[in-house]
Amino acid sequence: MASSMYFKRVSILLLVVSLTGCACTGTPEIRVSALVEPSYAEPTPLQHFNVKDQWNDHGIMLVKGHKYRFTAVAKNWVDNGIVSSLEQGWLETPTLMSKILKPMSFLRRNAEAPWYALVGAIRDEQGNEQCFKAVDATRPVFEATLTGRLFVFANDYPAKSIYDNNEGELDLSIIRVE
Repeated sequence: MASSMYFKRVSILLLVVSLTGCACTGTPEIRVSALVEPSYAEPTPLQHFNVKDQWNDHGIMLVKGHKYRFTAVAKNWVDNGIVSSLEQGWLETPTLMSKILKPMSFLRRNAEAPWYALVGAIRDEQGNEQCFKAVDATRPVFEATLTGRLFVFANDYPAKSIYDNNEGELDLSIIRVE
């Protein structure tokens, strides 16, 4: 029964892709007006991270050339009922759904990060964007190449209806290291 539910969800995903395409992730809604750069002194927490939200805006500004460290702890980081890792997403999840979606990796919002990994995006005032894996053991310190507003999200297909099946809680914090 579980595998038929996966096939149904994949079929819906393929239908959505064929009808909508995936060229644009949309325009983020600005929810916090004041921007704050994370400090050296103590981590800046991102409160109320919503894994169902395509653009989590917490009023954080990252500055070009500055380096930051992201720390995250997830509870029940789940998509489609499949538990995932913040860093590896579904990359190491041995499920039928992850195997089916592997050849469709080009559909992810960030093709460089695994499905459902935690991703950050810096958007400047001109709409330029820098996407990156926010939690990455191979790169524990992240250097911004743009100055702009930080958004964070689960690396999923860029349609609101697909994000609605995401579940979990996340404690995320950022500290400036250089």
